[in-house]
Amino acid sequence: MIHPRLRETQILATFAVFASSLTAHAQTHSHSSALEHYQVESQYGLEEPVLNRKYQKAMNLEFTAHGVYAPFSTLAQYSGIGGSVIFHINERHSIEPLWYSSTKGALTSFVKKDVAEKTAASPKEMGIELPRSMYAFSYFFTPYYAKMHVTEYTVTHFDMYFGLGAALVQNQETFPDNNFNSTFTDRWGAVLTAGTRVFMKPRFAFKMELRDLIYKSKSFGSVSTDNHLQMAAGLSVFFNSL
Repeated sequence: MIHPRLRETQILATFAVFASSLTAHAQTHSHSSALEHYQVESQYGLEEPVLNRKYQKAMNLEFTAHGVYAPFSTLAQYSGIGGSVIFHINERHSIEPLWYSSTKGALTSFVKKDVAEKTAASPKEMGIELPRSMYAFSYFFTPYYAKMHVTEYTVTHFDMYFGLGAALVQNQETFPDNNFNSTFTDRWGAVLTAGTRVFMKPRFAFKMELRDLIYKSKSFGSVSTDNHLQMAAGLSVFFNSL
């Protein structure tokens, strides 16, 4: 007959051996699973791709405050401030129902000196229309979203977009002697946009744009269709529309 204390010792020993075998099996299975997971990812890629979006825009409203600057014309230069609102249908397609800029400009020294002072025309015949208020409605397509290492520990998310729309520009004729026409002329045209949006937080982004407003304007007494290229930079805030 086995002593009760000896039987208890045998039961405990058996349980210890059984638990040890289970632990060893679990560790082996864990190492095996990790190895298999690595082998799968090395052959077929990560389960969550590196370029997955972190910042979502779908069904969001984007409000932007921006500044514009147009230094490209040899006749006039202008700058201004404004804002816009964009509704993002999804990650690729969006509508900008309103873009607005209030600008102030001046004729270049080329017009005031090289042209006005060397011609026999009166100042009234040397007028050039400058934009005072600009409005636009556009459709945007965003084909590109990416990430970029800025430092060793930070990653910047950004996208690129392109737009096509209609524009209304209120022009005011300005003369080399710094006088101007008191009335405004409405000019309808088209607008082309290329820009990039750098995301800083889920609700904030920094935008840089290049816009080309194409419309008729008056220069030196004649009206012609011209390209008015301008740069813009601004800060955007996103709000969920749902």
